[in-house]
Amino acid sequence: MDHVDEFLSPNFHYAMAFEVLLLLVIVILVISRKRLNFIEIILTLVFTHMALYSKRFIPVFGIMIAPILAKHADSILKESNGRFANFLKKRANNIAATDVSVKGYIWMVVAIILVVVGAKAGLLNYRFDEKEKPVAAVEFLKRETIKGNMFNNDEFGDYIIYSAYPQYRVFIDGRIGAVYDEKRLKEYSRVIHFEPGWNGVLEKYNINWIIFDTNSILSRFLLEKKEWQLIYSDKVANIFVRKIPENEDLIKKYPNVNPVIVEQKN
Repeated sequence: MDHVDEFLSPNFHYAMAFEVLLLLVIVILVISRKRLNFIEIILTLVFTHMALYSKRFIPVFGIMIAPILAKHADSILKESNGRFANFLKKRANNIAATDVSVKGYIWMVVAIILVVVGAKAGLLNYRFDEKEKPVAAVEFLKRETIKGNMFNNDEFGDYIIYSAYPQYRVFIDGRIGAVYDEKRLKEYSRVIHFEPGWNGVLEKYNINWIIFDTNSILSRFLLEKKEWQLIYSDKVANIFVRKIPENEDLIKKYPNVNPVIVEQKN
């Protein structure tokens, strides 16, 4: 749902590849007659714990556990002389033969050359997806001066820094864990999930305005709050300001902004 979601523990109520991988680890290690050595035990325990603690560590878990699984799966295959083991070995030999038959990496080199030439000639340029990033909303911010501290969607933070820094400074962005500590993460989560004390977080940081994705619970909630005024809305982002004297000019300028309705994707 949100970028912050990657810092939470896995939710096993939904289907995920991690659950399959975890079960595969258990099955292979139980079946294998080869015992784990001390290093393998430590690696398995540490990275399983990390993956269960935070979803962002699942790829690292996969990378670290793969050699251990391969070693024990190979041991199981060597112990088995059945048709399945022979089939897998035959397929592996066929794939290896195919790889050997490929002469060089000519197509990769050609692709790199084409990209470089296209960039030099101005045929290739990079643009942000206006359906995902608050491009139009940030242009609005550049035209209008909104004073005070903002609260923002963490996924919007990176683009706002890129496009509107230092005019505007974000509450949070994608550098969670590197720039923002666990305390800031919990405060952010408290606000967007309306946990007890959510409004206290806004008061603590003296939040004067909020930019958040249009199709979010927070945006819909703020539309019902009398102390907040919607001054901008598109299919990506809504911008709200507090109804205080400092924002009176903006509120008078944009008194009746209609919230954009975003249709749910099938």
